[in-house]
Amino acid sequence: DRRRYLYPMLVLVGYFAAYSVVVQGTVAFIPAFITDVYGYSFSLGTIDFGPESFADFTLSVLLVGAAFSRFVGGYLVDRFGHLSVLFWTLIVASVTMFVFALASLGPILLLVVLLIFGVGLWGNSPARDSLVSDLGPDEREGRTFSYLWTASRIFGAISPTAIGFLADSAGIREGFTYLAGATFVAALFVAILFSDRVFYQGPSGSPDATLDD
Repeated sequence: DRRRYLYPMLVLVGYFAAYSVVVQGTVAFIPAFITDVYGYSFSLGTIDFGPESFADFTLSVLLVGAAFSRFVGGYLVDRFGHLSVLFWTLIVASVTMFVFALASLGPILLLVVLLIFGVGLWGNSPARDSLVSDLGPDEREGRTFSYLWTASRIFGAISPTAIGFLADSAGIREGFTYLAGATFVAALFVAILFSDRVFYQGPSGSPDATLDD
């Protein structure tokens, strides 16, 4: 039954491609975005930190949120299942990225939005890995991960160039709007897996019997 491996694998390739574009583009361009669009600076005592330092600090906040979110993501997977967690964390990441790209935010709200975005974008890792592990048969699990991560790295490598081109031609806000859209596309790929016509997880049996369920 192709719904047990082939169809969900093709959908996951699409998810991995979109997801990697977002991750690589985010890490590469968030400091430049915050420096160019906001230019915030701050002081600690007698030490002044310029816009570049503030931008690097916000990236650190994003990545710290990403690191701790995986503990929460693992707990949620155990409680609610990998597909639901994977979908809703991507929706959270997509919404917050749209806010980040389009709104005018103060320094504190900017940090909060980026923290939530990091939790959404990286908090789905346990759900994703659990899904891939369940999908791949024991004799094919290693190859399943290698197929998906190869697609991920190829599309992720394209992202900085594409976002840089958009930033030069249409403005850096426009580039981040496309990243928000790519996050939503990744969520749509996951949503497809809720359909039994694409990803069948019922009892094993003959392909003919399963296809009619």
